[in-house]
Amino acid sequence: MEWAAPEYIWILIGLPVVVGLFAWAQRQRQAAYAHGWISEDVRPTLRWRRQVQAAVVTIVVALLVLGLARPRMGGAEREVEQRGLDLVVALDLSRSMQAEDIAPTRLDRARNELHGVLDQLAGDRVALVVFAGSGLLQAPLTTDYAALRSLLDAADPASMPAPGSNVEAALQGATNALDARDTPSDPNAPPRAQAVLLLSDGEFHDGEVEAARAQAQSNDIALYTAGIGTENGARIPIYNENGTRTHWLREDNGSIVTSRLNADGLRALPTGPGRYYELGPATGSLSAFVDDLRGLERSLIGIERFDTYYEGFWIPLALALALLLVDTAWDPARPAFATNPATP
Repeated sequence: MEWAAPEYIWILIGLPVVVGLFAWAQRQRQAAYAHGWISEDVRPTLRWRRQVQAAVVTIVVALLVLGLARPRMGGAEREVEQRGLDLVVALDLSRSMQAEDIAPTRLDRARNELHGVLDQLAGDRVALVVFAGSGLLQAPLTTDYAALRSLLDAADPASMPAPGSNVEAALQGATNALDARDTPSDPNAPPRAQAVLLLSDGEFHDGEVEAARAQAQSNDIALYTAGIGTENGARIPIYNENGTRTHWLREDNGSIVTSRLNADGLRALPTGPGRYYELGPATGSLSAFVDDLRGLERSLIGIERFDTYYEGFWIPLALALALLLVDTAWDPARPAFATNPATP
């Protein structure tokens, strides 16, 4: 038998209650004697009744203390399989992700959608790769979703060492994150299920798309893509150190750059069961991606062992209640409380 709560705590609580009840009963008896409400011939019966009552109260309190300590019985070990997959999120941090055709910006919308994805995951490990002209691993595979949210909120195009939108570098970073996984203890165990979600406005070259797709296929990665932006596009703002927009990004000839969603390039990337999702100004979300992710077969990550018990608190509580009911119904001194003839 085990206990879910320290018994001594409930004993310290129960003892003052018992003392208080006895003190209250003593005052009631003294008041009855003083007013002559109880005749002399029934006082021996009451003294005997008082002893019985004290024993009953003591037993009831002991049973209540036992019940509050929550005894648990019949311990047995159970095994629960933990299953999950490994997901790498590749987030585009090129300058064009600051375009405002998706309010408030493309990047902010991507962050919000990824927060929603993390809210619906349970047990899956997630890594974060950010990319522009090169790919950087921000977080290895982890189930610490709070840390991932912090890294997402801190992601900033200004922190990227090289401009551009190199999708091949993004997929290489995702592959490296998956290759760094710990190997299963069982050499015969199948590899863990793996997937990559790439969020971008798709402003990269066709040659990069073909190389990135081939890379994902060769590593047996389920690649999903999400396009953020509009066909009409928007200008790309440039900010100073204080976060104030100072001007618009321009070509070498001085014309203002307009960034547009390259949906065709992003549609050509998915591999395996992967597919393309589009996030428009007022349409689209990654909830469909979460549904697709749930459809993937999870791999066995580990086995959790824990003990199970039957709660036994109700047994002493039921006995205490039954004893109180019997004590209340059976009172040999009750006839003695008839009207005293000496009392006017």
